[in-house]
Amino acid sequence: MQGRSTSLLDILNLSLGFLGVDEVTDYDTPNSTAADKCKRFMLLAIDKIQRDYIWKELLTTETLVAVVDEPLNYTIPSDCLRPMGAKLPLPSTPETWIGASVDLKYDVVGQDLVLNYETTDDVEMFFVRRDDDPTKWSSELEESIALCVAMRACFLVTDNQNLMQQLTGDLLSLTLPKARELQSKYAKNYAKLLPSGFSNLQARLS
Repeated sequence: MQGRSTSLLDILNLSLGFLGVDEVTDYDTPNSTAADKCKRFMLLAIDKIQRDYIWKELLTTETLVAVVDEPLNYTIPSDCLRPMGAKLPLPSTPETWIGASVDLKYDVVGQDLVLNYETTDDVEMFFVRRDDDPTKWSSELEESIALCVAMRACFLVTDNQNLMQQLTGDLLSLTLPKARELQSKYAKNYAKLLPSGFSNLQARLS
C-alpha cells in the first residue's frame, strides 16, 4: 500500500522524529543542524534500500537502446539500480568459437549490457529502478528509507550509541523483514538470471 509521504521533506521529518528532533519546514534550506546531517545520507539511503530489496513498485521492464558503432552493446537505463535479467531473442545456433554450448548470452561492461551475438530484434531488461519520488513508494519502503537515514545520522545528531543500536535493530530485525513479508509474492529468486558484472553500475554521483 502507498505510504503517506508526498516529498523528501516528509521522509526527512520522519527520520528526525526517529531521532527525537523537531521537524523542519523546508528540505533545501532546513535551518537545522540535525536536518542537514540527516540529508547527507538521504540519497545514499534511498539507493541502498531500493537496491537491496525487490520492491514491487520499483520493478519495470524497458527496451534497451543500442550503442552506436557497438553492435553488441546496449545502454542500461540510467535509473537502473539492480538488473534482474534480460529478455533476449535466441540465435539459431548459440555456439562459442570452440563449438561449446553457450549458457551466458550477455554480460555487463560499465553501463552497457553486452551480447555475445548480433541481433536486430529488441532487447529488454527487467530491473529495479531508482525512484526519488516518495509518492511512488509503498509504506514499507517509506519507513525503511526513513529509518536508514536516521540510523546513519544518529551518532552525528545525538551521540547516543544506544539509540543507534535500537534504530539498527528496528530496521534490520523488524521493518525490513516485515517489508519482505508484505512483498513476498514479488520476492522470487532471480539469482539464476544474473550474469557476472551486474554490480558494476554507475553510482548516482559519478
